[in-house]
Amino acid sequence: MPYCSDCGSKVESGERFCPNCGQEQEAEVSVAPSRQVPARKSGRLLLILIPLVVIAVVAAGVFLLRPAPVITVPGDHPTIQAAIEAARDGDVIVVEPGTYRENIDFMGKAITLRSTAPDDPEVVAATIIDGGNNGSVVTFRTGETGEAVLSGFTITGGSGTWEVFEFEYEGRKEEIEGYFGGGILVIEGSSPTIEKNTIENNTADMGGGGIAVMLDSSPTITGNTITDNTADVDGGGILVMLDSSPAITGNTITGNTAGRGGGGILVIVDSSPAITGNTITGNTAGRSGGGIAVVFNCSPIIENNTITGNTADRGGGGGIVVKWDSSPAITGNTITGNTANISGGGIAVGHNSSPIIENNAITDNTARWGGGIAVEHNSSPTITGNTITGNTADEGGAIWVSGCSTLHLSIPDDNIYRDNVPDDIYYE
Repeated sequence: MPYCSDCGSKVESGERFCPNCGQEQEAEVSVAPSRQVPARKSGRLLLILIPLVVIAVVAAGVFLLRPAPVITVPGDHPTIQAAIEAARDGDVIVVEPGTYRENIDFMGKAITLRSTAPDDPEVVAATIIDGGNNGSVVTFRTGETGEAVLSGFTITGGSGTWEVFEFEYEGRKEEIEGYFGGGILVIEGSSPTIEKNTIENNTADMGGGGIAVMLDSSPTITGNTITDNTADVDGGGILVMLDSSPAITGNTITGNTAGRGGGGILVIVDSSPAITGNTITGNTAGRSGGGIAVVFNCSPIIENNTITGNTADRGGGGGIVVKWDSSPAITGNTITGNTANISGGGIAVGHNSSPIIENNAITDNTARWGGGIAVEHNSSPTITGNTITGNTADEGGAIWVSGCSTLHLSIPDDNIYRDNVPDDIYYE
């Protein structure tokens, strides 16, 4: 017997309307009520599920787009370290102005630690982390990434962390031990972001009075003022060591002192940082590299920096020294008014090194040998497209070359020489 296509009730053959629901019947009446009812239920189920899915998607989007939780110091936690310990990846810790006498460790967390206004110099000066000469003020040693951010503080009163390093160089096993990273220590493959801070009046007996970057670490160091820090040995402002390659960009590095090498920056042992767009001025090295020292098989990029008024007291390279199998690219810099008491007022190249020195302004530097550039100890730099003017020396006002070294110049020579005293190029 036929059935109603709407409610499934029996309909006599030939009936036009269903006796149960009154629905008008088509000429061909459905004969499968068991299939009609489930189809209607499925449609109702979809009408219920679609809004639920939409609600779930919107809720998930709101969760993902929510701002990172903000933890305040001293509002939520009395100390910065307590806030770090309570934080989770993605959190932001905001520190009110004040002096916080502590030594902090980021503990491998991807968090932002900042002052209330990192772009305001007055707030940066008033938000102080003072290490109390009790170790490095800030430590990154647990593989932190660029999402670990330190921004907008004055970092002071650091004395470094004791470390012992063993490494091999030219088949010889070497060991270095001492205190490193007075202000900030970055070590063990860590690569945080360090920005918009003032890092001042820190010390380290071995290296990195302001910042030490070591052991395969690659932080971004940008927009900081790094001043009046001291290393008894190397890297008064910044030490880069042992396979490390930080980006050092747009900083002011001034008034730092190293007892041996790299008053402003020392790059040592298989490291290749990018040093770009910095102002490096008024730094002093007890021996070599008043502004920057590059030694032991390193190949940094040194580009578009202003390197002025630095001093190498008892060695070479008032502005930059390059030694021991190193091959940096030194391009587009202004290297002026630097002094070396022995060789290379602007740049000294020695000990089998082969830098590219290109398109720099090397002016008004002073040394005993090589007022602008000194080349010695079996080295072979490429020197092209530079303006070398107003430099002064006893020999080689512009360039001084020892008997066992070689200059690679363009043919014809495309460097510009002017007003160098007593001469332009002197071959010993």
